[in-house]
Amino acid sequence: MTEGAGPIVIDDPVSSLDRDRGLKVAGRLAAEAQKRQVIVFTHDLIFFNDLCREADDLGVTTETIALFADGANAGKIDPAGVSWKGLSVNKRLARIRNDFAPVKKLHTSSPSDYEFKVKHLYGRLRDSYERLVEEHIFCDVVRRGVDRIETQKLRMVHLSDALAIRFHDGMTKANTHSHDNPASDTVSIPDPAAFETDLAYIEQLITDLKAESVSAESNRPSMKLKKD
Repeated sequence: MTEGAGPIVIDDPVSSLDRDRGLKVAGRLAAEAQKRQVIVFTHDLIFFNDLCREADDLGVTTETIALFADGANAGKIDPAGVSWKGLSVNKRLARIRNDFAPVKKLHTSSPSDYEFKVKHLYGRLRDSYERLVEEHIFCDVVRRGVDRIETQKLRMVHLSDALAIRFHDGMTKANTHSHDNPASDTVSIPDPAAFETDLAYIEQLITDLKAESVSAESNRPSMKLKKD
């Protein structure tokens, strides 16, 4: 790494076949970003998530841009940003909230369009609940698509009965309103206020899960990660 505070640009800094080294590289780049601009090009979503997570842990703000190629050009910027599967729970919820802004207006102008689009957003909300299990219940101990198990993070894992029930209730509602219901079903479509309440519900659940993880970690000092 060069000395000084000038910006650095790195293209594919680690092989997608080397997950252990990838995590270390992500940590090193995040630390470097505390004192200079770091631009990283990568097609590896797992490394991308590692890098964003390490940056978040250090309080480094990340700006993500998605590039793609079509039949005529390469390096085009996708205005929708990073693909859905590459987003953390918090970024997913921000995307849902942003996408809901124009949808809520349809509730009075076109109930049919509103129903179609809000059901899609409940599907995205269901996806977010599933990712929440990895990030905030199991604290990234086990992640889909990653060939390592971070056992030391078990020190942060704790799920009280109260939070388990809240998760179940929220996930059940997201399932109910994202799946197809028979024509004779009496399940009503949530109005804009109800959808926003459901969005705030999962956001508060995440806040409380984080607090529970912090408390669990403080009660397990012998499991604290030992630095070299």
